[in-house]
Amino acid sequence: MTGGLFSVEGPMTDDQPWMAAAQRARNSRRRVACGPAGLNPAVLAVDYQKTHKLAGGVPPGSIVRPER
Repeated sequence: MTGGLFSVEGPMTDDQPWMAAAQRARNSRRRVACGPAGLNPAVLAVDYQKTHKLAGGVPPGSIVRPER
């Protein structure tokens, strides 16, 4: 895959496996950005989309729902 954007969302109790995977990706010269975190994820998402000029995105959890 080239030039893709991947997002992981949801509460985590242990982010160490994700952080280790992100570091391995960085070591392979991939651009990985982690964060931010906060009490209102919807506000964070809107701010990120505006800052990075991204489209509206998809509903939370929709990438793991089976197609109908």
